[in-house]
Amino acid sequence: MTFLHNDNYGSILQAYALERVIESLHVEVEHIDYLPSQKEKLKNMISCGNSPALILEGIRKRSAHGAQERASAMDTFRKNRLHLSETCRTHEELEKVADRYDVLIAGSDQIWSPSWMNPAYFLDFAENIPKISYACSLGVKTMPGKKKAARMAALLSDFQSISVREDEGAELIHKITGKEVRVLPDPVLLLTPDEWLEMAEQKEKGNGRLLCYMIGTNPSYWERVRRTAQVLELKPLVIPMTDESKEQGMEWIDGLSPEAFVGLFAGSSYVMTDSFHGAMFSTIFSKHHTVLRRYDDNDKESKNSRIDQIQRLLGYVSMDACRPDNWTAQLIADLRKQGLDYLEVAFSLAGV
Repeated sequence: MTFLHNDNYGSILQAYALERVIESLHVEVEHIDYLPSQKEKLKNMISCGNSPALILEGIRKRSAHGAQERASAMDTFRKNRLHLSETCRTHEELEKVADRYDVLIAGSDQIWSPSWMNPAYFLDFAENIPKISYACSLGVKTMPGKKKAARMAALLSDFQSISVREDEGAELIHKITGKEVRVLPDPVLLLTPDEWLEMAEQKEKGNGRLLCYMIGTNPSYWERVRRTAQVLELKPLVIPMTDESKEQGMEWIDGLSPEAFVGLFAGSSYVMTDSFHGAMFSTIFSKHHTVLRRYDDNDKESKNSRIDQIQRLLGYVSMDACRPDNWTAQLIADLRKQGLDYLEVAFSLAGV
């Protein structure tokens, strides 16, 4: 279980990576194709105390220019690259599909974010089936209220193995559950650069370019891009995720498939991004890059802990000028082994 329908490149590619890795362990794997109905979303928002602003933000993203083309490319990727269950729109449908599995995995990405909490991503629809998590992200440094903390603790009480993506998330979960929590790398790091290149497309389009992948709408991003492009004597190429990103007088390429997205990172000369997975793919392909902080650190909803984790994990002195090298590649290889070892042990304990 993970995010499959938010039309985000990082989300869909981490799902693909985890499926590939589990298959390499000789375990048959299927993604539960959870696409909650509007009624299900509203019921969840009320029961979990989530902000209605999240619905408005979702509408804004879906109405941005190029969103439909990106959604179509994501749909093709899901159908061609992932093994999917039948689509589940409600908890009742999740309960029915769960009966055929020997083990359930809460996948990676921000599926455990308290901001948009959904019990389905804590696998609450299944009983008497072993549950594990792999590198789930909370994205925050503090829990927004005792009520959500208590709800999350109850939902995690029957997990056999818990792992998360950030140190902050591990501390929060250990504090509310008392359970041991591992910190493990995002699934995209579990595939080698060569394995990513096998599926990548349009690598040549990134040659000699400064690749820009911004999910936020901070106007200061683009002044930074202009200055950096001038200093490095590179022409910017934008992967647009917002209307603002198409209004900067820079070349942009819309409706990318996930394969083409990976290819642009592989072929670029430099990357500027405010995205966790943008930073991950820059590192995988040993690209010099700048990671911008999307949130104000004083904001209670800030998800900058994801970027802080990258800096700690990979030993970058500054996120303004990240320079992956041979040492970084060896570190990623070590992290990859940690992730694979965790999955093997977790499956063994679950009797798979």
